Amino acid sequence: MNRHYYIRHLLRDAFIVLASIVMAIFLVNLGVIESFIEATEGYKILSAFLAGAFFTSVFTVAPAGVALVAIGNSSPPIFVAFFGAIGATLLDLMIIAFVRKDITQDLDGLKRMTFKHHLIKAFHFGFMKWAAFVAGIFLIATPLPDEPGLVLIGLSKINPKFLPLVFFISHFLGILAIVSIASVI
Repeated sequence: MNRHYYIRHLLRDAFIVLASIVMAIFLVNLGVIESFIEATEGYKILSAFLAGAFFTSVFTVAPAGVALVAIGNSSPPIFVAFFGAIGATLLDLMIIAFVRKDITQDLDGLKRMTFKHHLIKAFHFGFMKWAAFVAGIFLIATPLPDEPGLVLIGLSKINPKFLPLVFFISHFLGILAIVSIASVI
């Protein structure tokens, strides 16, 4: 494939990101979070699951964090973290399943363009492989969006069969920390 294909592909991805950010801002301004919490008041498992799923994306991490904290105010933090982590893990696995091909194509295009080929290739060996994996897990556990963490884990070439458990533990600990800290404050 040629360089123009990769540039068009990256521009398309950038447009999708920009459109999603605009949509997230629009939804927050409409009060969708407050409506969501009110609508799911009697369904704590469902609301924690959905808020956890939305906690994974750059576009929805802030409103989902607010929703998780609000749910944690009326439910035990471990409960919110457990069901939130299930939702976040499932969404991360879906993201990986649907975009793995696109990420691989984008990385291949970057490899051919510049010195980045050597940098990206370095992540396939020894210490850099594990450093990328650990950094990716850390990013997934934090309130930061999961996408950079998923990219680092993808660069590390870790066996995919371990990803569901790793994602669940990372999300569980991250959500538990956020909900627990917010309940103390």
